[in-house]
Amino acid sequence: MIETIEEPAFTYTQGIARPTANIYGSRPPDLWTPIVGRFHSRGGFRNVNRETCPIPHVIQSGKGVMEMAGRSWPVGPGDVFVFWPGKEVRYHDTLDSPWKYTWFRLEGPRAIEVLGSMGFSPDAPCRHSGLFPALADLFDEAMRVYAAGAHTPWYPATLAWRLIAQFEAVFAQPVAPSEDDLAQRAKHLLDQRNDHTISVSDLAAQLGVSRATLFRRFIDSIGCSPKQYVQRVRLARSKILLRDPQIAIEAVARQAGYRNLQQMRKDLFSAEGCTPIEYRARWQSYDQRKEEQSPRRARDWAGVPTR
Repeated sequence: MIETIEEPAFTYTQGIARPTANIYGSRPPDLWTPIVGRFHSRGGFRNVNRETCPIPHVIQSGKGVMEMAGRSWPVGPGDVFVFWPGKEVRYHDTLDSPWKYTWFRLEGPRAIEVLGSMGFSPDAPCRHSGLFPALADLFDEAMRVYAAGAHTPWYPATLAWRLIAQFEAVFAQPVAPSEDDLAQRAKHLLDQRNDHTISVSDLAAQLGVSRATLFRRFIDSIGCSPKQYVQRVRLARSKILLRDPQIAIEAVARQAGYRNLQQMRKDLFSAEGCTPIEYRARWQSYDQRKEEQSPRRARDWAGVPTR
């Protein structure tokens, strides 16, 4: 069976295996994948989830952040991040680089063991892999098979082990040092700072390079200076927070990393031509129209069915 959800902010499709519980009886397989899915954001997507089994997400394109247990990890093309059982996960992409990813459920008594053998854990739920090209054909096959609904009872189990085999093959390949490692480390440190107040000089000292070297390498790799990157992150974060009417405007500025409300007002007006209050009003109007037009609610945005 295939389910598709079309929303202004994203497109979400998942393939669901036909029920197998009665066939498996009291001896289910060690590992199986009953659901696979694809997600295509249009920017500014943000969600919170808590799952009962591991769910790896393989990023095809776009950039964002995964947060779990008080820590955060930048997530971009080629990265894998895993929803860990019982852990609340917060994740969001950026407005200018929306995510496109695939995901699958791993169920069975060996799911945690298998992921642990590849280096995943609650303390390390993300890995860079370049996995998507290796998995693309397999995902296409799974979506076709689940759409037809004519698979054998054991197809979800063989699918799970084939997916894991692709993971292992890619992770076993040596990764050559990248030219933009320095820039990516700097970007990660900036992403980790909720207040975004670290100076370029302090950042360079922390990374053991000169300010000029960091500045040059960051622009070559990221396309802007560290200061400009921080400004973009703060602005994107403030726009997301402003969509929540429960958060006071002053709190939005503080949580987005601005030193004061006046600076947020200036940046927002420069980018959007409106004040924070006007920007929030736009989104309240948009949310009201979306609710009137769509019967599916935001709780369905997660990677698995809610029913």
